[in-house]
Amino acid sequence: MKKLTIISFILLMLGGMFYLCFRPPNILLFVWLGYIGFDYSFLQNMNIKLPLLVSNHFPNVLFIIFGSIVIYIIWNKNRFYYILYISIFVAINIIYEIITQDIGDIIAVIIVYIIVLFVYNRSIGGKLEK
Repeated sequence: MKKLTIISFILLMLGGMFYLCFRPPNILLFVWLGYIGFDYSFLQNMNIKLPLLVSNHFPNVLFIIFGSIVIYIIWNKNRFYYILYISIFVAINIIYEIITQDIGDIIAVIIVYIIVLFVYNRSIGGKLEK
């Protein structure tokens, strides 16, 4: 479980770095960072141009994977609670994306949710059969 914890926080930090480095400065996160005095502008002076799919949707995908790993760490052997809490987590994310009207993130979240459930069912199914 220690490895999963480390992996989950690496994914969270990587997603955060994608936001700080490649997202436009007019999103709400940057307004909040401005309120606390965090200067993120040096991170946005990179001359790397990523495809919109990567810069816009990849951080959200990493966030969903981070959440699913954390929920797995807590509820790994209890299939009902794992699926319940990951579904609530994803539903809240989808509601937020509906409010922001970002159909690309909604599609990315749903695809990752299906993959996470598939991987969880395969991994926990193998453990329960032994």
